[in-house]
Amino acid sequence: MALLARNGAYLDTLAEELAEQGGQALSLPVDLTYSAQVTDAFDAIESAMGPVDVLVQNASLMHRGPFLELDPVLFEEVFRVAVTGMVNCCRAVLPTMQVRAEGNVVVIGATGALRG
Repeated sequence: MALLARNGAYLDTLAEELAEQGGQALSLPVDLTYSAQVTDAFDAIESAMGPVDVLVQNASLMHRGPFLELDPVLFEEVFRVAVTGMVNCCRAVLPTMQVRAEGNVVVIGATGALRG
């Protein structure tokens, strides 16, 4: 399993938790809003582990507060992480999945939408 996130310390914690349960993870700090970083990360994954079979896209960023009081700059940041991050990840894995005629992409929405 490969783990991508901006926070390297968070990735290390997740990898340790997986190891405690017998799993193994490749942790790669990356900002998904930068396509070059995403491409480099997925190149590293493919080199270390082979082609990606399943992409679970769960990147999100949340700013709490009433919608009408949300600063448009913060909304744009949330959009970049959730949508641009998803697009960059899909663009990195889909070409290989298409060549192999197999693979899955799972996109998980922000759970903050459920809380309001």
